[in-house]
Amino acid sequence: MPVMHGLTASTVIRASEQNNDLTHFNLPPLLAEKLKEQCKGKHIPIIAMTANAMEGDRQKCLAASMDNYLAKPFEPAQIRAVIAESIQRLPE
Repeated sequence: MPVMHGLTASTVIRASEQNNDLTHFNLPPLLAEKLKEQCKGKHIPIIAMTANAMEGDRQKCLAASMDNYLAKPFEPAQIRAVIAESIQRLPE
């Protein structure tokens, strides 16, 4: 990502969902307001897709509160399965 690492972005989204203070992320104020407004009280599914499939990457992504992880290259059936699994886990 050009502006923010995916692990940080996941942390920001999760903080927004919980209506936490976002000032320490140094986001533009309008962006922080929009995130909090759109994410508050929701759970946004986050799936890591990375070409950097190194040992421990999956654990880092899950520790950053991502819902799932998929290493490139992957088959279309794999992405469908990961999305379906993530949707099934959404709170009602």
